[in-house]
Amino acid sequence: MLRFKTKGVVSTISSILLILFGVVLFAGSKPANDTIFTKDDALSGDIQVGEVYDFGEVIIADEYATTTYEDNTPTAHYYLALIPSEENSYIAFSLQVKEDESIYQTLKAYVEDSESLVGDMKLPVCAVAYEFGLNNDNEISGFYNDSITQYKEVVTINSQLDKSFSYKFATADSYEDYKKEDSKDTKILKAISVLLLIGGLAMLIMNIRYFINKKK
Repeated sequence: MLRFKTKGVVSTISSILLILFGVVLFAGSKPANDTIFTKDDALSGDIQVGEVYDFGEVIIADEYATTTYEDNTPTAHYYLALIPSEENSYIAFSLQVKEDESIYQTLKAYVEDSESLVGDMKLPVCAVAYEFGLNNDNEISGFYNDSITQYKEVVTINSQLDKSFSYKFATADSYEDYKKEDSKDTKILKAISVLLLIGGLAMLIMNIRYFINKKK
């Protein structure tokens, strides 16, 4: 008897988890903004996670970390990027570039060039914002903070952006193509979330009926 009760409880919990996961996935599957955000939007401090920002031309100071993955995900490289500000000062942020991006080889050549100087590598960057947790005590954050400390001895860094960014494309002209691809991904995620919701609700209804019938 205990075995059947345990099965029923586990099945009910599983159905609730499926429903919750479906709801979270559906809520997070929002399409890209109609228009691309600008550098000024990022500098205002109200950075929206998941949105793309057009920074224009930024300075790539150096690579400070690399993350490899066990699956087929391309290796991610992290760079200290600088936005020119007033009076020869800069605003810093972290820029992630994966090895399958078109600019990676250019950045690799720059980093490996022992004669390159800060300011030699300037690139147009449009990148999506994400939560990196720069203030958290983790390994990548530590490398970023070390890089900031190091380059403060070379250039004037007045502030940092409170979100990290992952490179998507060079200029805003590519945003429309990005939106089309993002729309496809959003539709797929929403379809998966609906299937999870339907499956979870079906399991929950079956469990409710089972318990009702057992009491009769």
